[in-house]
Order: sequence, then C-alpha cells, then structure tokens
Amino acid sequence: MLAYAIYRGLVAGWLPGEYEKPARSLRQAVSGKVDRFGLVQGVCGSPRFDKPGVAAEGQSFYLLLDAVAQRWAHPCKTRR
Repeated sequence: MLAYAIYRGLVAGWLPGEYEKPARSLRQAVSGKVDRFGLVQGVCGSPRFDKPGVAAEGQSFYLLLDAVAQRWAHPCKTRR
C-alpha cells in the first residue's frame, strides 16, 4: 500500500522524483512474493485474516501498485 501511495503521488505530481527509488524498492519486495499463479503470498489470509496467506485485498493492492507504477514508467502510453 505504501509503494502504491508513493507512485500515485509521483504520477499526480504531489511528490518529487527522488521518491521513485524507495517506491521501486518496495515494489521489488512485493513482486518477490508473487507465486507462479500470479497470487501475492504472505498477505492476510482469508477468511479469518489470523495468519498469512492469500486474500483479495492483498491481490487488489498489488494490481493497483502495478498499474500506477506502469503509468509512472510510461506516462504517454497510459494517459488519454
């Protein structure tokens, strides 16, 4: 969620460019948790959220992160 927030701030112009480095580092750490099926492992586990596992919330934040990071990396391709 933090990496998403930083990239979102970069895309919107709220944060200066030097924030890209920590956002990229956080994104790499999360990307290392994606399994061969494309699921982010180690997030809160459904249905009780009492241990690490796989939950829709973790997956959705990863998708949001990936989308905004791509928008930051390729601004001309993603803006209308």
